[in-house]
Amino acid sequence: MLSEIISLAGIGLLASLGLGIAAKKFAVEEDPRLEKMLEILPGANCGACGFAGCAAFARAVLQETAPPNGCVAGGESTALKVAKLLGKKAEKTERRVAYVACHGDRSVTRQRFIYQGIDNCRAAVNIGGGSKACAFGCLGLGSCQKVCPFGAISIEDDLAKIDPEVCVGCGLCVEECPRDIIHLVPAASTVQVLCSSQNVGKAVKEFCDVGCIGCRRCEKSCPFNAINIVNNVAVVDPAKCRRCGICVEICPQNTIQFFLPIVRKASINSEICISCGRCEKACPFNAITGERGVPYRVSAERCKGCGVCVEACKADAIIMLEES
Repeated sequence: MLSEIISLAGIGLLASLGLGIAAKKFAVEEDPRLEKMLEILPGANCGACGFAGCAAFARAVLQETAPPNGCVAGGESTALKVAKLLGKKAEKTERRVAYVACHGDRSVTRQRFIYQGIDNCRAAVNIGGGSKACAFGCLGLGSCQKVCPFGAISIEDDLAKIDPEVCVGCGLCVEECPRDIIHLVPAASTVQVLCSSQNVGKAVKEFCDVGCIGCRRCEKSCPFNAINIVNNVAVVDPAKCRRCGICVEICPQNTIQFFLPIVRKASINSEICISCGRCEKACPFNAITGERGVPYRVSAERCKGCGVCVEACKADAIIMLEES
């Protein structure tokens, strides 16, 4: 009996020694920069970078299989720190935010039936397409809110609302929405259409008091041809939009709104202005006046902040100032 115990103990000792030797021989050494990288990353583990958490992303960056600016949650500041750690030049990243292309809350929309299922938008869609009469409207059950790791989404009166100041543009809510009405846009794209309905105007009004009715007033009034009606709903072209707000003011349904309100006004430096008049001719809102030999002036009431005058000025005498 004793000999058997000694034999087993010997076998265990040899096995442990073998495992120890193997562990040392086949051990994978971690990059010493990994710990510092993890300190830089936000630690949200949201997966928006395409990897299973911050640690996986950090290893991929160190192995040069992921870009230094790939952390969506961290944004540009994190990208700069990562690039500095790696001794590389950081590529500029454009901040993106999510918005809900619907603003039909409980007070302005109609319901087809009372939904009494679980609070999950996908489950609701599977039951007759959801309770909301508009087939393109937000169901407001909070599926997007539940997947947001940053607390940027709230549900108010059966409508999802995203705080653009908190949103980091990870896109998890976009993937979760069964009606595909949450979109990621550049933060600079401040004018958005808060409706996704493709129904004609008469049908829209039957379902919702604030939906786009395709009246084309925005399309006809835009000086930059930046907004058009596509499939019965207004669509803004961010490449053309100057954020002048004409469409926001003229929309009879209040469907077009400033998502991130930024008020800008043109300002002319009188010491540099050469009184050429190019800005006055270029301004589509007649907000600039003057005469030869005298510095031109901007009417704050008429200026829409489109920036056309800045591009027209040969003397670089005009800048855009943001108002608080």
